[in-house]
Amino acid sequence: MVSNPVSLRPWPLVLTALAFPFIALGMQLALWETVKPLAFILFYPAVVLSSWIGGWIAGSAAIVLSTVLARWFFMVPTESLLLPGSADLLRTLTFVGIGSVIVWAHHRFQMRTEQLAIALEKYRNVAENIKDVVWVLDAGTLKLLYVSPSVFRLLGYTPDELIATPPEIVLPPAMLALLRNWPANAQGPEHPIANDLEVHHKTSGRLWTEIVIVRVRNPRTGRLEFHGVSRDISERKKAEEYIRHMAQHDALTGLPNRVLFDEHVAATLALARRNSTKFGLMFIDLDKFKKINDTFGHRVGDLLLQGVTTRLLQTVRASDAPARIGGDEFVVLLREIRATHDALPLAEKVRLALCEPFEIEGHTFTISASIGIALYPDHGFDAIALSRSADAAMYQAKDGGRNQVTMALEAALLP
Repeated sequence: MVSNPVSLRPWPLVLTALAFPFIALGMQLALWETVKPLAFILFYPAVVLSSWIGGWIAGSAAIVLSTVLARWFFMVPTESLLLPGSADLLRTLTFVGIGSVIVWAHHRFQMRTEQLAIALEKYRNVAENIKDVVWVLDAGTLKLLYVSPSVFRLLGYTPDELIATPPEIVLPPAMLALLRNWPANAQGPEHPIANDLEVHHKTSGRLWTEIVIVRVRNPRTGRLEFHGVSRDISERKKAEEYIRHMAQHDALTGLPNRVLFDEHVAATLALARRNSTKFGLMFIDLDKFKKINDTFGHRVGDLLLQGVTTRLLQTVRASDAPARIGGDEFVVLLREIRATHDALPLAEKVRLALCEPFEIEGHTFTISASIGIALYPDHGFDAIALSRSADAAMYQAKDGGRNQVTMALEAALLP
């Protein structure tokens, strides 16, 4: 409930409104012979006008003025003002009673009008200044009936532009599907539905928004409507994506870590089993890295690992998936392998690339790599067996003098 001095009018307006009883007096004097039996007849509209223009103060004062003027000019004088005739007393009380009702009704009406104006002003201020977008859709046609001005900040469109646009264009397909297939149990405000959707910005491409929707029946029209608090969550999505990326990628090199690499292997294994195709695992261990790391410090070691990552990405194919699973251990998922001999040239290309010198902070470093390869289904029928075979082949390469490529089959022939 709004508490304020509603219906109070400026004093000049109140004083102007008090002229109406005197106008009514002049008109009634001119028409006295016609209206003689009705001493208050023209004072009723005077009270109405005074109350309407000057508020309850002017209306109340008009009742008093009209009563005094009517009794003074149009009623038979009595010996005492306190003891008028019974007919005059009845007419006077009737006029005062009806006049009071008129003033009270005007006062209540003006209170409600001003309270409504205040509420609408507050709603408009909220709707125009909040960052969230408030909107209303017709549940039958999915046409926008209302959208708050804040939509311009969110999407770059004005409310009129969106309201004039067909729903198939203005609403994302996922949102159209959600509204058209509204769950049967989501019947009212107690069953809102929340969802994250990508929407189109007029000039800046796409962005993520969170929407909360309820379906309600409009009490005035009886039609079902969707009411929905759209909110820009692009920054939250970026943060979530960053956290997800950090959980699945190596912080130093940006390559997938063991968790994500295992997911890639599992997916590739399922596809290979279904299509009866081959794929391979390449395990890479850097030779001489520990000596460089211990001698020149971890900063140089980290820069060297980043250099190795760059060369690895430049050397492998677009279909391959390199990852870092340990300090100086890298792995590569070789997705497109048609025959066993296809993997060796790929691994040799990686070995040669890593043998090239690295220039880091004014120093030249030369390293090499011991590489082991295992293929599905030749060297294992599951991810664990393949990893063991590739790891064993890598250690055979190291034991054989380092800086070489070894296929798992050759490792398996050792005693």
